[in-house]
Amino acid sequence: MLADTVRELDQHVADSGWDQVARLFAIVPTADLAIDHPELVSEGHAGQFMFVEQDAELDNENLISSLEQISWPEQITGAALAIERLISMQPDDEIDPDVESQTQELRIIALVMRDGRNINAIRQRSFDDVNDVAVASDLVPALNKALLQTFA
Repeated sequence: MLADTVRELDQHVADSGWDQVARLFAIVPTADLAIDHPELVSEGHAGQFMFVEQDAELDNENLISSLEQISWPEQITGAALAIERLISMQPDDEIDPDVESQTQELRIIALVMRDGRNINAIRQRSFDDVNDVAVASDLVPALNKALLQTFA
């Protein structure tokens, strides 16, 4: 299940705390990884997919441009991106640049499969608990689309 994979990935990223750079992951079937790299598969892992962190340096300010430079070999069935963003909690039409706005810090994980399926996880810093992570498809459609383009 993709939801299980994104939850596992969310916890993996959360274990490193907040204030992280953007992190990119390849998604591969556990069975394939067990054959090619058994040392990477823990004995208790029963999930359908595993994630493998990549060494790609992503420009957090120009994330979409960074993603346009990424491509994957055929054996990679999906990709995931973990980013942190600060968002305003005020409606766009009420933002006053002279007034300090209320903001919320989020960690967003976008996971897309080569076939177009996606799942996202969003964790708020102020509710930093595994039970408070929102998980659903299409929570961040623009990011999903940009990540999917890495398979084009």
